[in-house]
Amino acid sequence: MRYLDAVAYVFPFAWTIGRIACSVAHDHPGTVTTFPLGISLKSPEAQAYIAFFYREAGRLAELPPPAVLSKMAFHDLGWYEFLYMACLMVPAFLALDRKPRPPGFFLIAFTLLYAPARFFLDFLRIGDARYFGLTPGQYAGIAVFLAALFFMVRITRWKEKE
Repeated sequence: MRYLDAVAYVFPFAWTIGRIACSVAHDHPGTVTTFPLGISLKSPEAQAYIAFFYREAGRLAELPPPAVLSKMAFHDLGWYEFLYMACLMVPAFLALDRKPRPPGFFLIAFTLLYAPARFFLDFLRIGDARYFGLTPGQYAGIAVFLAALFFMVRITRWKEKE
């Protein structure tokens, strides 16, 4: 468990670096938006790029006309995850590492902090199937989050008994 914890501890740092690459490549495009952190659709190339993903998802008819689309942006899920990791997860892990933790703590902490962010980002995905309004990833995220919550309570109680 301590080895898994070591991996889990460095994972937010590595994930942050990986998401920088995703942000530069824009390889996780989400729905169109007017959100200020979205990626501009001003250029015809950007419009063609997002139109490709909407076409692949069978949602091309949902895109506004080019004149309107050029004033919009698209959600870049890699960019948002980078911001979440860099601004919340990395600082949280640095702060949590200031005192000894029970085995499994960082593995569970990563899951508890990452699952909700991923749950909400999945609402912005273009082509995922939805069942009763949620993607399969969201259902899995709920289950993983609840399991992690259960295990965090268990290891906290176990640590208190020592």
